[in-house]
Amino acid sequence: MKAIVCEMCSSHDVVKDGEFYVCQSCGTKYTVENAKKLMVEVEGSVKVDQSGALNNYLTLARQAKQEGNSQNAAQYYELAKTLDGKNWESYFYSVYYRAASARLIDMTGECSKVANCIPNTMALIKSGVPAGQQQAVCTEIAGALRNLRSAFIDTARNHYLKFSTVDGASAEFKQRSMAAYNMEYAAGNAIYNSFRFKEPALSLLKDCTNYPESHMDAVQLSKAISVIDPEAGQESLNKQAKRGIRNSIMYLIFAVIFIVAGFVIGGMGEQFNIVKWMGIGFGIFFALWGAIGLIATFATKKNFKEGKL
Repeated sequence: MKAIVCEMCSSHDVVKDGEFYVCQSCGTKYTVENAKKLMVEVEGSVKVDQSGALNNYLTLARQAKQEGNSQNAAQYYELAKTLDGKNWESYFYSVYYRAASARLIDMTGECSKVANCIPNTMALIKSGVPAGQQQAVCTEIAGALRNLRSAFIDTARNHYLKFSTVDGASAEFKQRSMAAYNMEYAAGNAIYNSFRFKEPALSLLKDCTNYPESHMDAVQLSKAISVIDPEAGQESLNKQAKRGIRNSIMYLIFAVIFIVAGFVIGGMGEQFNIVKWMGIGFGIFFALWGAIGLIATFATKKNFKEGKL
């Protein structure tokens, strides 16, 4: 029997639609005249070969990726995924580029979807990618996530700076930052747990030590890094501890300023007594806050070093 074979993707699934014959795999249209030229003799029943369509979709997706067209990349990777659900590239990048083309208001949810797809992506890499190429793929994913996180953080920060006086703007920025860094955190842990590839995993987790942006728990993050590199884990905690010590010292300085100012202004006459007691009150508050911060920071460092956390 004869069948039309698509010259673009080699699929036999070509049907007449109005004045054209349309390939159901890649969407290529042919006139009746051109369709006749594609007729070939096949033996037995016609089987739909979708490998050509898959390669075509992947080619189009990679072109869109190279051009920086997130919407087209998401579309073509999604089509490729429908043809081969075991392809790590189409599975990961269909989610990735859908997130990359999302609106700011949807950023937190899309970041969560990317983070949630990481474990399945690792499983597909393990089952479908030759062992000698797996580290290169993981390094590619690490770089892609780093770029996406950076773009998200920049967008979130610019929005915050523009609307910083609006109620809830700071909390919203923290939430978006946390979601963006959580993609790297999830991938770093998954890459090391799945393959024991230290370099891409450690680079992702170290990115997350940018505490003012990520707002991640310092001990949790340092423990994850310590699993890969104990020295790097201790260094991460020390980095966070320095910030804690610096903040505590600032509170102690504020305490001294308030107390001194209270006594100076209060010494100007009885009518200023309330100012004196307010200064002393605020000074004691900041002093306690700073002291507790210092104690907590040094205790955390000690317990972490001794493996008690």
